[in-house]
Amino acid sequence: ELKVKCPKQNLGCLWQGELGTLEKHLDPVHGDCTADVPCKYNCGRKFPVGSLDDHYRTCDKRPYTCGHCLGFSSTYAEVTGVHCLTCPRYPIRCPNGCLAMIQRRNIQKHNSKCRLAVNCRYEFAGCTTKLGQSAMEQHLQENTAQHLGMVEEAYRRLTLACDRDADKYREEVRSKDQEIRRLQDKLKHSNQHSKTLEREVKSLENEMEELKEELDEYDDSDSDNFPTTLPKQLVLNDFYDLQESEEKWYSPPFYVEGYKLCL
Repeated sequence: ELKVKCPKQNLGCLWQGELGTLEKHLDPVHGDCTADVPCKYNCGRKFPVGSLDDHYRTCDKRPYTCGHCLGFSSTYAEVTGVHCLTCPRYPIRCPNGCLAMIQRRNIQKHNSKCRLAVNCRYEFAGCTTKLGQSAMEQHLQENTAQHLGMVEEAYRRLTLACDRDADKYREEVRSKDQEIRRLQDKLKHSNQHSKTLEREVKSLENEMEELKEELDEYDDSDSDNFPTTLPKQLVLNDFYDLQESEEKWYSPPFYVEGYKLCL
């Protein structure tokens, strides 16, 4: 049987054997070639032929596709060491400390309901960010300029609103002042009218007093001429002549319990 040497003798394999066993010797899985062969993925390392398959399964330069987004392919080192830091579907632990695992693209949605998240201190200016305490500190440091711009804009809107309210209140004050002046004028006229009415009432009261005095004098004069009680008998002279005449006629007056009567 023809004896041959390993064709990779220049790579360090000292094997010699029969020609029929050369193929088995060079088998990448079961062979016993000890020549150092460079990795086919160009990782820069060399391995005996029999160890290459084990290396290929763990080589950092082997082809690899992201198992989360399924849309990025490169070397294993690139996918796991670089791409996963920005992959939107890569699961990461909640930055607020609630221990939940969330896809990176859903962190903002999770923060809106996370029990450990807090609102940004610039919420009053329009910032809607909600994060855990530690993440919030970083957020405040990284967004100082944006927050300052929000505060300036909020101050501008507040100033405009205050100016509008001030104009509205000034107009209301002017309107109320005019109404007060109108009521004061009306009150002044009412007071003057009231004084006029008081003078008229006083005049009427004086007239009433005078009339009462005249009535009292009249009553006194009549009481001297006429009895103050109903007479038992009234004598009407010339009754028949009066009865036949067309003129009205009356009996002499008399008083009954303060009332002046006649028949």
